[in-house]
This record gives sequence, structure tokens and C-alpha cells, in this order.
Amino acid sequence: MRLWVLLIPVLLFIGCGKKEQQTGKEAGAATQTGYAEVIDQNQGYIIENARVFVGEEPADAILDGVVKLVKAKSTVMVIRSSDEDNNVATILVLQFPAFAEGAAATYDGSEGPARFYVIGTGDNRGISTVSGVVSGELRFDKKESTELDLGLNRLVEAGTGSMEVVVSNIDSGGLSVPQEKKYAARYSLPIVTIDEIARITMPS
Repeated sequence: MRLWVLLIPVLLFIGCGKKEQQTGKEAGAATQTGYAEVIDQNQGYIIENARVFVGEEPADAILDGVVKLVKAKSTVMVIRSSDEDNNVATILVLQFPAFAEGAAATYDGSEGPARFYVIGTGDNRGISTVSGVVSGELRFDKKESTELDLGLNRLVEAGTGSMEVVVSNIDSGGLSVPQEKKYAARYSLPIVTIDEIARITMPS
């Protein structure tokens, strides 16, 4: 009987130790899923009531002279990065039904809902290509208020979430761009309408 009385504290201690180890592992796993990079308002937008297309159809908004947007019920995320040393910019465009908190959109490489643009200057001429196979997942966390006004006469919300997207088989058109580009980051991007993006990006 005395032996069991002595063993109870030991067993409880071992049980607590295991629980702490499991908790530590879970915390470590959560930390590992975080992203150091954050894509912010300096790199893009979430544009409501829009869809992207490649064709001769008149556009309601044109970004960088290559990304054509027309009014629709869907939503478009635009992420732009630039390499000023090589006079090159890349634009990732991801289309999804709407920004729904807690939801996600998956891209399987098919054309239409995701496109990748390369624009720049090479051989004393402007070059632009639309290419690449886009695959991965875009996750939507929440909408939150932001102090950005973007020159708009209203309160602006930001959409936040995370993404793991890979663009492969990129045709650089001779510009200095790798054949594959990865986006593994969190994002916090202002949410605007297609009419507002047309005003924001319109040359003065």
C-alpha cells in the first residue's frame, strides 16, 4: 500500500512532463507555420467586383499597362514585385469568388483564375509576357480596419491571411526573371473596388 502511495506523485509528475512536452511540440509546430515575410499595401491590393482577362475586350481598369480588369462578381488579388536594377517587374493575379473569413482558394495550374505577368525593358524595347503555371493555396483570415486612406473618401479595410503559391515554367521574354517564383507569406492588403483601383492607378 505504501508503495502505491509513493508512486502516485511520481506518476503525476511523469504525466505532467509528457503534457508539457506535447504542448511544447504544438507550440513549435504553430511557430513553424508562421511566415517572416508580409505582403502589404506597397505590393498590392484586393480588388472587389472584378475579374481579369487576356483579350481585346475593353477594360474597366488596366494595371501597369498589361493587367486588364473588368467588372464582375468575383474578387482579384494583385501582388506586384519589382527589380529596379534589372528594370523588371512581376505581377501575380489571383482570382477568387469573394473574401470570406476562414475560407481558402486553391489553384491547380489551370488557366483563368490565376495569371502571372513579367514586364520590363530589354534590348531597348518594352517586353511583357503572360505565362507560368500557378499552383498552391490562398487562405483568408479576416478583414480589419486600417489607417490607410489611399486618397479615398471612406474608411478602408484590409484583408489579411496567408498564401503558399508557386509559379513555375515562367517565360521571362529574355528579362532577368527565374523560371520559378515562390510566394510563402502572410499578407495584409487594402480592399478596394474596381472603380477605386482605376482612380488610384490612373496617371495624374
